[in-house]
Amino acid sequence: MPQAKFIAFTAQTRMSGVNIDGRQIRKGAADTVRDFIENEFPSEVQASIAAISRSGGTPLVVAEKGEPWVSSI
Repeated sequence: MPQAKFIAFTAQTRMSGVNIDGRQIRKGAADTVRDFIENEFPSEVQASIAAISRSGGTPLVVAEKGEPWVSSI
């Protein structure tokens, strides 16, 4: 996809993603993605993040800037 600009993960940004056709999609640490989208997550996503953290997992969130959320892992 020649028009896609891939954003590599770094320890500083704690997220990666792609910019394509005016869309900005990112995956990464929950707090970093929340700051990127400049919006709070819905309560269901916050509950998933907390549950994954409590179980010893690393919660990751995928979101598109301007959208409430796409998915949480």
